[in-house]
Amino acid sequence: MKEILQWIRKHKKLTMMLIVLIVFLPIIVIHILFKIKSNCYWIQSEWDAGYMLGYFGDVLSFIGTIILGYIAVMQTERANHMNQELLNIEKSRVKPYFDISSSQLYKIFLAEDMDEKLNELDRNSVMIMDLLCTLNPRTGLVTDSALIELEVLNSGYSDIRRVMVRRAYFYLSVSEPIEYNNEKIAIIHGNTAIKSNESRLFYIHIKREIIDTEELYNNWYKDNIDKIMPRMEFELELETVTGNFYIEKIECGSSWDISMKNTNNTATRAIGVTKVDITEES
Repeated sequence: MKEILQWIRKHKKLTMMLIVLIVFLPIIVIHILFKIKSNCYWIQSEWDAGYMLGYFGDVLSFIGTIILGYIAVMQTERANHMNQELLNIEKSRVKPYFDISSSQLYKIFLAEDMDEKLNELDRNSVMIMDLLCTLNPRTGLVTDSALIELEVLNSGYSDIRRVMVRRAYFYLSVSEPIEYNNEKIAIIHGNTAIKSNESRLFYIHIKREIIDTEELYNNWYKDNIDKIMPRMEFELELETVTGNFYIEKIECGSSWDISMKNTNNTATRAIGVTKVDITEES
């Protein structure tokens, strides 16, 4: 049946022509067989007109059934398509949205300013991502690089219960002394429950593995604060209070102008969101 309907869709004009022939051709054939005296045995009917009209009537009924079935199937497909569109709209409307506003200026804390800020944080009211830039091979020796302070907003229509990190790509500067392609390990802790239209301070605590303890005294980030221009790409898993899971891919870059002054060990940058993609996990 499906193949027949597909053929009808592709050959609409030919289908209409066949329908016209099926309707009128039996009348012509019966007229020839019973009205024209051809004296040729092979053109004369062995049936009477009533039987033949009944036969062609059954054929027309069959064709009519196919047409009505085709119409019913088309209407059902349209209804299903419309219902699917309405369902997609509703699903899109209730999605959570871990939103980083592109209109904000954000702070990057280094060295003593970073230590002071970390001591001030209340983990019951803020969200913190620990992001470790590893070495290959791993050493297990870790030191701090920087602390980024952002404001995030759940601009969706579902409350977020939990935020987890599936994948992270990050760098503070294109010239920083780390290997960009090495694994980045990220976890989020603190208060990750965000209601709809609720904002929350979001801190990214960047750490790096080092080869030996001498690197603990490396002041590259402090000495090159003007070169720090973070790039962030995260794949997050959002769990709503209703138990639904969503995957959000977000990419952000940074910019700077002369109005953004660096003070002591704190830098100010503007953030720009270049990509956001949210899909429900199947």
